Amino acid sequence: MTRRSAGVAGSIPSRLFTVIALIAFCFVGAPARAGQGAAAVLAGVVVDAQGSTVVRAVVRLLDASHRAVRSTLSDDNGRFRIDTSGCTGCAIEASLGGFLPASTPATGTGELRLVLAIAPVRESVVVSATRDRAPSSQVGAATTVIDEAAIGRRSSRISCAACPGSRSRRRADRAA
Repeated sequence: MTRRSAGVAGSIPSRLFTVIALIAFCFVGAPARAGQGAAAVLAGVVVDAQGSTVVRAVVRLLDASHRAVRSTLSDDNGRFRIDTSGCTGCAIEASLGGFLPASTPATGTGELRLVLAIAPVRESVVVSATRDRAPSSQVGAATTVIDEAAIGRRSSRISCAACPGSRSRRRADRAA
């Protein structure tokens, strides 16, 4: 019996050491893992230049080469949360039609604030003259086309009330 009790007594310190080592490992590793979890999700809000929240803006996590890694939408209060785990040198970008995109580095622990500025309005107009009749699918609704034959068939003055900015002259007026 003496051997048996000595064997049990000898294993208690080794088991106690194992338990203490396991507990110490859990407590030492916990702060590092907790820090990773807190930094792995960034939260923020998307607003316009006046400070009003922007709903349903696309919020993307971009890697170092500006490729989208993850994306989400801002909610009804302009808020978003995006997972940034495994991404170093990344940026957060918000965009919505009618606004210029806004971005910021995906670092820090505070709430991000992305401000979208209104995009400038751009319009281009192409005017070209052609001798051929344009198909109606390419002609605007406010366009009136009067060809030479139609003008020759009319003996009276042509009324172009539907032609904004146009004037009509009689042949006698041209000779004078």
